[in-house]
Formats: sequence, structure tokens, C-alpha cells
Amino acid sequence: MVTTKCVTTSFKVTGLSEKLSYFFRILAENEYGIGAPHEAVDPVNPSEIPGPVKDLNMKDSTKTSVIIHWTKPEHDGGSLVTDYVVEKRVKGGDHWETAGTTKSHEFEVTNLKEMSFMEFQVFAKNEKGLSEGTVCGPIQVKDYIIEPEADLSDIPNKQIIVRIGNNMNVEIPYKGKPRPSMQWTKDNLPIKETDRVRVKKMESRINFSIKNVNKKDGGKYTLILDSGVSRKTFALTLITLGPPSKLKAPVNFAEIKSDSVIISWQAPEDDGGSEVTSYTVEKRESSQTQWKMVSASVARTTFKVPNLLKGAEYSFRICAENRLGVSEPLISTAVVAKHQFRVPGPPSRPVVFNITSDGMTITWDKPVYDGGAEITGYHVDRKERNSILWQRVNKHIISNREYRVTGLLEGLEYQFCVYAENSVGLGPASDPNKHVLAVSPVDPPGTPDYIDITRESVTLKWEAPLRDGGVKIVAYTVERRQSGGRWLRCNFTDVSKCLYTVTGLSSGDRYEFRVIARNAVGTISPPSQSSGYIVTRDESVPPKCGVS
Repeated sequence: MVTTKCVTTSFKVTGLSEKLSYFFRILAENEYGIGAPHEAVDPVNPSEIPGPVKDLNMKDSTKTSVIIHWTKPEHDGGSLVTDYVVEKRVKGGDHWETAGTTKSHEFEVTNLKEMSFMEFQVFAKNEKGLSEGTVCGPIQVKDYIIEPEADLSDIPNKQIIVRIGNNMNVEIPYKGKPRPSMQWTKDNLPIKETDRVRVKKMESRINFSIKNVNKKDGGKYTLILDSGVSRKTFALTLITLGPPSKLKAPVNFAEIKSDSVIISWQAPEDDGGSEVTSYTVEKRESSQTQWKMVSASVARTTFKVPNLLKGAEYSFRICAENRLGVSEPLISTAVVAKHQFRVPGPPSRPVVFNITSDGMTITWDKPVYDGGAEITGYHVDRKERNSILWQRVNKHIISNREYRVTGLLEGLEYQFCVYAENSVGLGPASDPNKHVLAVSPVDPPGTPDYIDITRESVTLKWEAPLRDGGVKIVAYTVERRQSGGRWLRCNFTDVSKCLYTVTGLSSGDRYEFRVIARNAVGTISPPSQSSGYIVTRDESVPPKCGVS
């Protein structure tokens, strides 16, 4: 049932499927009931004309023809598109002329006049009729030049990754008019075809293949397309995956002892295209023929080989490993397990400076004797005056000869000593410094202000520093300057109060003043803020302050 409320002799049926055919029947109704149905003899297909074709463009042109192509309509009208009708006309013409009919999405319009400008129109056709026309042009009828172009979009990042021993095969779409010639190069050298390396050029695709890829096949490949009119290059990279390359000699010996040796080596120049996951280290006594595994999971390029026999001569064999395999081994020179160096001597006594309430900076000189081996770093210990225990300050070896010690307690006195280290071990401690008190830094005094002015003097007052460094402020220094010149000291004896009269000034001149504090242990504060300009003159004349 479609409806029971139709009161006219026509009705629009909706919600039908374009893919189905339908029969309909109609029944009349009056006050006495419903009459016999009237049925349609033939089925009805609810289709319509198709939508217009899409993306109509010129594909190519010669002196007498134009090839156009397009894509199918978004909507076929519910009925299969059976044909496409192509029309043509000269640019600005009044009438379209049928050029032909095709079932494909491409058509060559022939017998055109050279250098003329033409317009083209394409219709899609189904059982209901023709779609709206889609027009392109004007297009000039002539031999067009199409620059050579290779499509590498199917090769991610223009990289081909192949495992060693596998085959490589790649197809690259290309175009160009006139049809371009093709050449391949590897690392800027022409490729020679062999039974293993093949290059094939087809109508619109280029095939490049290498059988049984090896390490040397990896590198930069360049495709050169040359049409005689234009020449273009397209580069891609072949990455070969396999075991790492052999480690580069030599194996270095950083520390040789009677029962152990520290060896080091360089990472392989080529990791095989996959990250090196570990190294294997083997050892062999010169009197033996067999290699013995020391470790198969060394993560770094430095390793300490333990459990050696004193006086025995050893060689070591090292391989790099990734997820694809193991490199060729690197064999070291022979070495005898015995001490060859000594620990370094003591550094100089440390000098302490830049003292605050919770930290001090120390510096020292390197040992006179390094034990025959390069100094690799230093360690610092500290001790409070009332303690007998020395504590290590640094968590990691110190590479230079200066170190900031923090975490001190204000008011406590500290000593420091320094150890030097080489490949053999730690040397003896340096002499400790004299005890140094951890004190707070001193704040600058308050900004000085005048309380009296004459022609030759200015009396200043200021506030004491908020922080005195944990020790009483014992003296102040007052400085002055004129017109942005150098600061000059005013008092040559200590000023103990926050009040001072500066004398010996010139009448009518402008001066700035500032104050510096010093506490009982000699810690000097930063200067106070400038007072601003103050003009010297008689008291009866109102003074002028500030910057003019």
C-alpha cells in the first residue's frame, strides 16, 4: 500500500530504488466501498538521465587531432551509462557538431585544422537519454610538448628497502612527448645491464630489477629521461639490510691489570640498515687454539674482561650484531695481563671561593704525576669541622678542575679534598683546605637619601641590609660620581652607622651616591641603588633632586 488518501488522478511515489523495477495498480473508492484494481501492464524503472561527466581535459594533441579524456558521472541516473557522445566546434562557433561516440572514457577527435582553437563537449547516455554536456577548451590543435615525468609516488620517501639476498623489482610509470629515452645511473655512474641487473622500458612504465641483492647494490639511483626537448632526473635510494660491517681496527686497551683488562672499539661504519643490538666478546690465550665466549650481550663499545690469569697473554675477538645477523669478527693484538701503569699522585690543595649559605666553589691543579696514564677525572670529598668522616660529594666523575659544592648548612665550617683518577684507579687525596664557614650572602643597603645639603657637603642616611650574611655588618663604604663618570670612594675610614656626611664637594654641581656594606667576615654586598642626582647649594636655596 502506497497511500489511501489520494483525491486526484495523479500521485508522486517516492522512496523507490533505482536498481529495481516496479508494478503499480490503482483502486477507486466511494461511499459504498472499493472498486476493482487497474494494473499497469509493464514494469516501471524509476531512473533518470545520468549526471554530467567529470574532469574533462585534453590528454594529447597533434597537428590534426586532439585526444580528450574524462571520468564517469557521479550519478548514472539509476540506469547503466551505455555510451558517451562527443561534440566539437570551433572556438566562438554557434553550432556543435558530432565528433563521435565511445564506450570508453577517452576519445580522439580527428581531421582538425592545424593551429585552430577548438572546443569539445561530452555527454553521458543511458536509457533515459543524454546528460548535461561538460565542455572543455578552447584547445589549440598542434603538437604539444609534454615534459618527461616519472611517478615515484608509490615509493615511500623515494627509498626501496631490500634484505640482502632477496630480489628487488620496481615499476615506475612515466610520460613525455616526444617519447623520452631512458638511462639509469648509480652514484653518478651509468648502470651496466647483466644477468642480475635488468632494465626494461615499456609504453608507459619502466621496470628495474636486481636479483640476489648484495651490500654493494645499496646507494643512490638516478633515472634520466631525455625527450630531446627536455631532460629531467629522478632519484631514489636503495637501502640494503643485512648484518653490520666488520668493526674498524684497532681494539684499544684502556686499563690492563693482572686479572682484568678494559677493551674498547668503534661502532661499525655500516649498521646493515638495522640498529646494532649488541656485541659479542670472546677471548683466547696465546697458548690455546679455541676462543671462549666472555659475553654475548655487550651493550656498549667498552667492556671489562674479568677473570684473566696473571702473566698470561690474550687476544680478543669482537662481533657486532643486529636483528639480521652478526658481522665478521675483529681480532685484537695480543696483550699480557699485568699492571702497566700506576695511580696518579694527589692534586693540589683546593682553593675555595664564591661562598654562600648553602654552597662553595672549589678549584685545584692537576697532579704533578699522572701514573703514566691520562687523568680521566676527579672526585671531591668534604668534612665538617666537628666530624671525623669524609663524605663523597660528586655522584659522577668530574672532568674539569672546578666544582660547585651545594647542600651545605649555614653556619658550619667545611674542608674539602680532591682525588685524581686514571685507568688504574684513584690516587691519594690532596691536602685539605683550611676550614671555611658557610655564610649567607649580604644584601645591598637601602637607597641613600639626603637629610642636609650645603654648598660643599651632603649628609646621607640609608637602611641597613635586610640580610647580613649571618654575621654583623661592621662597615659601609660611600661612593659618588658626577654626570655618569667613574664611581669614587668618599670615606677612607670605616663608617659603622647608616649615616655619613660627604664633604669636599663643589657648589652647584650634581652628584650621585651609593653605599656598599661589609660584614665581620669580610663579605661585601652589592652596591645599593643610586640616590639620583643631588645638587650642592646653600640651605636657603631649595635643592633640586632627580635626573634632569
